[in-house]
Parts: sequence; C-alpha cells; structure tokens
Amino acid sequence: MSREKLTAQLAEAGREREQAIEARRAATRRIAGLIPRAYRAGIGVTEIARLTGMTNRAVYDVLHERGVTPSR
Repeated sequence: MSREKLTAQLAEAGREREQAIEARRAATRRIAGLIPRAYRAGIGVTEIARLTGMTNRAVYDVLHERGVTPSR
C-alpha cells in the first residue's frame, strides 16, 4: 500500500476516533442527567450501574455531584 493511502487511512481513522470520543462524552452527559431521576424513581445504584455499564462507585459519584444523598 502506498504512503499516501496509508496516511489517508490514518487520518480517516483519527477522525472516526474523535467522533467516537465525542459520542462517548455525550452519552456520559446523558447518563449523568438520568441517574438522579432514576435513583429518585426507585432504581437502585447496582441496577443503574448494570444498565449503564458504569461502576457502582461512578454512580455514587454522579449522585454526589448532583446533590443526591443515597441511602446505602
């Protein structure tokens, strides 16, 4: 494969990577906004973590950041 084709493919892959990173950030913001509402609606931390792919600790951190005091 030529140098030009490889550099073009690398650049394309780099753009795809940046798009994926931004998509992850957007999904994380969306999840963070939903976590307090879900918790207040009776969905437990463990279930929220399971549904979102986050750790329990990360869910507790979001709750704390959003001013929600979970009962353990």
